[in-house]
Amino acid sequence: MVDTVSPSRAAGAERRRDAPAAAWLARLSIRARVIAAVVAYLVVTLGVLAAVLLQLRGDSLATAERLTGSLTRLAADQTAHALMSVDQTLTIAETMLDRRRASGTLDQAAVGKELRALLKERPFLLVMWVMDAEGRIVFHSRDEAVGTELGDRPYFKHHLAHGGSHLDLGVPLQSRITGAWLLPATKAWRDGEGRLLGVAVAALDPRHFDTVWQSEEPGRDSFFSLMRSDGTLLMRSPFVAEAMGRRFAGTPTMAVAARATPSGVVRSTSSVDGVERLVGIRALAADPTLLMVAGQSVAQVLAPWRHIVGVVTLGWLLSTLGLAMLAVWLVGEWTARQASEARYRQLFEAYPDPMAVFDRDTLRYLAVNDAMVRQYGWSREEFLTMSPSDIRVPEDLSLLTTALASDAPGGRRATLGGRHRRKDGSILDIEVSLAEIEFGGKQEVLAIARDVTERRLAEQAQRAAEDKLRQAQKMEAVGQLTGGVAHDFNNILMVMMANTDALEDDYELLPAVREHVATIAKQTQRAADLTRQLLAFSRKQPLRPQVTDLNALVVATGRLLRRTLGAQVEIDSVLADDLCLVAIDRTQLETALVNLCVNARDAMPKGGRLLLETRRVVVNEAEAALFEGARPGEHALLAVTDSGEGIAPENLDKVFEPFFTTKEVGRGTGLGLSMVYGFIQQSNGHLRIESAPGRGTTVSLYLPRTDEPVQAEGAQAAAPGGRERILVVEDDPKVRGAVVSQLKGLGYAVSEAADGAAGLRALEGAAEPFDLLLTDVIMPGTMNGKALADEAARRWPAMKRVFMSGYTEDAIVNQGRLEPGVLLLSKPFRRADLARMMRQALDGTHSP
Repeated sequence: MVDTVSPSRAAGAERRRDAPAAAWLARLSIRARVIAAVVAYLVVTLGVLAAVLLQLRGDSLATAERLTGSLTRLAADQTAHALMSVDQTLTIAETMLDRRRASGTLDQAAVGKELRALLKERPFLLVMWVMDAEGRIVFHSRDEAVGTELGDRPYFKHHLAHGGSHLDLGVPLQSRITGAWLLPATKAWRDGEGRLLGVAVAALDPRHFDTVWQSEEPGRDSFFSLMRSDGTLLMRSPFVAEAMGRRFAGTPTMAVAARATPSGVVRSTSSVDGVERLVGIRALAADPTLLMVAGQSVAQVLAPWRHIVGVVTLGWLLSTLGLAMLAVWLVGEWTARQASEARYRQLFEAYPDPMAVFDRDTLRYLAVNDAMVRQYGWSREEFLTMSPSDIRVPEDLSLLTTALASDAPGGRRATLGGRHRRKDGSILDIEVSLAEIEFGGKQEVLAIARDVTERRLAEQAQRAAEDKLRQAQKMEAVGQLTGGVAHDFNNILMVMMANTDALEDDYELLPAVREHVATIAKQTQRAADLTRQLLAFSRKQPLRPQVTDLNALVVATGRLLRRTLGAQVEIDSVLADDLCLVAIDRTQLETALVNLCVNARDAMPKGGRLLLETRRVVVNEAEAALFEGARPGEHALLAVTDSGEGIAPENLDKVFEPFFTTKEVGRGTGLGLSMVYGFIQQSNGHLRIESAPGRGTTVSLYLPRTDEPVQAEGAQAAAPGGRERILVVEDDPKVRGAVVSQLKGLGYAVSEAADGAAGLRALEGAAEPFDLLLTDVIMPGTMNGKALADEAARRWPAMKRVFMSGYTEDAIVNQGRLEPGVLLLSKPFRRADLARMMRQALDGTHSP
């Protein structure tokens, strides 16, 4: 049998169990009940509120730690960018010093001006100066500071003790000139072999970072500091003079700094002002030995929490207002969080480089700062409908895709280059840093873009300058080589030429022998021409400028060219209607024109059309800056255009180099165009070449115009000999013997001397003064040919003087041109040239 219990019986049993409790409450007085209720309320609400407030306190501290870490990271990035700018500034200054040192224009006036120009665009720098290897200021942005001795400064001693040319941030110090606090950023200035030439210093204004680091409403006890990893304080905001350069060791901050990756947030009490703070530490990416430290006081962080505690306590005491106090608490919590976000937003908007946050999945922009709007031209609303791919050049999209696809422990972080497009279509070279951040409760991507267009252009300009310097060094090397051999080589050719002249003139030779002698004479002349071409390229040939009509020269040379180039080349000319007058060595210009036309003929093996053109042109400053040696002003243009094969682009920059040729072996020396180039440069002109395969070539010679009248030229007849007395001074005995023999054969009374001193003794010992002094320019001993001629002019002013030389070394030339009135026989010369020069000097109306 199964027992059953009715519902009524169960309910009765429940009432019987609750009856003791109800009876106990019924026995309590109203007061006790109220007190019990109050005590129960107090116990329950106190426990609940205490738990809530403690949790809120922990949340506030955690939020503050994250904010401190974010502020530290942003300040570190901003500081690293500023130091990078300082490093670039010092690099620019070092490049400027090297350039001026190479050009010989290293003086305070010029360097000080360029230093002031650098400071003008960099408000965070106070002054700049350059110290020599002894520690004395040799260049300064303030002229009055030059000469100050700073050899005892720690940053100077650092570069004396350490090699390299890296940026060094010294300890803060007070200026001996102005007394102001400054932070020295220094780089060693060294030569190509690593020797210390000096130290370049850029003085940072420590107080400048008050405006860079702090938000618009900084906390009373907040601070930002830049420290070394050994604890040395370099900069602090707010600025505390007593703490500058002080070393802080043994603190929790330094314990974080000692980690392998110095980054984190600690709670520490400052030894500067005794304030307990949350302190964020982060090493600068550009220089891990520098630490960015940011802190906000715990009291400031917990101020909103304490306010909430007071409000909640008031509500707890005033139970009727409990719900209202809860609302105040919620409002206070929301306000505190909004304040944190506002401080982050201020740093985000104030950042000088374009900065944006975009969704890691959709790539849509979520936020952009003011710098982004200014730099790219789109409004903020337009940006929020776009993605990074909309501003990136299509060819560079793969760089962005690759960077976003690569995961790394601790969050995604990457740096990539490329090009961005502005709204107006212009293109920027940029460098973008990507990092994951928490935004709106999600992990999104923060992008910082830096415009590196000017830096890339500066790098390209530097490479172009280096190429130009290497070309100049190559030219100088060829010039030195040419000068070293020209004198002796021309002396050898002089002897050979004199002997061939003697054989042709003094003996009755068999036709076969005479033909051999003529061949020797022809090859000797070719060797002499080769030496002159080398001298022309290296701009060391003496020039005899005379006013020349380009139109007349082209017409006269054209008649010769028609015979030289052959019937398969059609020669046309387009000459200017007005006069194209230039002051130039006519003979050298004719040779240059012939060389250009012969090259044009060789480029047209099956024949073609050759156009010679003259006209007056004006070269402006912008055009002059594009070509080496070009000067603005009015010029006469002589252009040679052919319809030949053209020049390949890879060879276009090499055509003026000596011995470079595209012709087969045995055709040409590779000196024709290099000779033309050197001659035009030495004549204060410049040269341009335009060519493309299959389209022919145009070589344009730009020569400064002159308004002086054309000098009349007389016909050159064979010069006779004479009976005058001539003294020949030449150190090479074979050359001296050959010249003496030629002069005697012309009927002159000739004496000779082996050097300048012997020549002066011969002049002094002569019973009657000589009619003419013929002297070599370069001779051994204390008296060269120029000194001998000057002394003869002083003591025997009626005596005529003629120089002979294969290489003058600027002894009788000024900027590549013969000094006025100087008569020069360039070795090697023929007997006819000697005879003509003797009569020109002896029959002239003035003494040179």
